[in-house]
Amino acid sequence: CCIIFMFTTIKLYNGSSIKRGWRTIIIKCKDRGQMAHNFTGICLISSRVNELSHFYSLLFNSKSKGDHIFSYFKINGGMFSIFSTIGMKSMAPNSMKNALHGGSIIEFVTNNIISKYETLLTSYSSSLSEPQKNEHGEQILWLNDPDGNVIRLTEKNCDNNSAAGIQFEGISIMTNKLEEITSLYEKILKNEKKQIQLYNLFQTKKLNLKIYNKVDIEFAIPFTINQMGGGSFTIEVRVPDIDQKYEVLKELNVEIVKEPTTQLWGRRSVWFRDQEN
Repeated sequence: CCIIFMFTTIKLYNGSSIKRGWRTIIIKCKDRGQMAHNFTGICLISSRVNELSHFYSLLFNSKSKGDHIFSYFKINGGMFSIFSTIGMKSMAPNSMKNALHGGSIIEFVTNNIISKYETLLTSYSSSLSEPQKNEHGEQILWLNDPDGNVIRLTEKNCDNNSAAGIQFEGISIMTNKLEEITSLYEKILKNEKKQIQLYNLFQTKKLNLKIYNKVDIEFAIPFTINQMGGGSFTIEVRVPDIDQKYEVLKELNVEIVKEPTTQLWGRRSVWFRDQEN
């Protein structure tokens, strides 16, 4: 399927300075009869689309498609894209208003941690930690992209169709409102959480969503929160009926960023913020 941001032209304008670090959710309409409420991808919002595209090209061993306004990668697991802040403000004018920081970790699995580490070491040594083993004996690599987003690579066998040796696994959200955030995503995804030690887990057909308490994750993995940057992104979910879901969102009393709209390319979507913005 096409990600909602795919477009040919967009009207741009010069906006005033904004706060970096926010989270908006996109709910996208999917054809009826297919599986609904599926977490399908992430889109980073940045003023440095080209720089981020170069970084993730090295990480994924794959060239991005698009331009300096919108760039994307089709990798195993889900869609990974990058959208300019100016383009975002043109797409959804209220999306950057009073934006706050929502902490997160972007998660990937790879066949070879050492290979990825060596690939990134020359250009991004300051943002890398050395590979280490977790309590399960898995090799882990922590790093930051140029916008400060925290990335975790775990060494596991990727699916056979992952030619680049890397697979998008999902994201983790760190919050001081664990129960409130978990309850919201239970209603959005129509999916019961699994409580696994330090986090609540939502598993969907495409990607996983984990929700941590900030205090717990900082205790278990020191400096995870303290060194976190102000990266910006949107979470993408597909549902069978946008307008019906919009009525649910109003009942949940979340902040609506953009009411249900049919885009020029045929996609109908609604934009809103969770409690961590």
